[in-house]
Amino acid sequence: MYLPSYDFEKDNKALWNLRKKNKKLRIALLCGPKSREDAVYWSSFPFEQTSSGFVHQNLKQLGFDVRVVKNTAKNLEKRLQWADVVFLNGHGEFGEDGTIQGFLEYIAKPYTGPGIYASCLGIDKVRFKKFISRIGLSTPDWVILRETSLREIRDAVG
Repeated sequence: MYLPSYDFEKDNKALWNLRKKNKKLRIALLCGPKSREDAVYWSSFPFEQTSSGFVHQNLKQLGFDVRVVKNTAKNLEKRLQWADVVFLNGHGEFGEDGTIQGFLEYIAKPYTGPGIYASCLGIDKVRFKKFISRIGLSTPDWVILRETSLREIRDAVG
């Protein structure tokens, strides 16, 4: 497979120009404890130590107008109105499964990351592996482990 050489300086310059041009970009950082996965992070660490805290701090340092909007907020559509774009930082259901992407598409709000279909497909690891295998992309060998499989392995291995 041919991989073209990567021009870091060109990309860095493009990002720098984008930053200068979009300094007034209003970004809603959509995150929060709606999924079980995120609930663990939000209850275990202070905001600054979560990935959302890291994203928030760095977007602020880059000079963007960024505000945190929790995905559990009432009137979510109204809370997102002021933003030019939504930066998604949710995990698991309601973050990576296409649900929030569908909502944002419905209210015509631009957002970061994959769209509805890619999110729906990507959240189901088995379905995604089957899909990429079917379209001819290579993937490491894999197996589905169920609770009964784990018992069989334990019984066989000891």
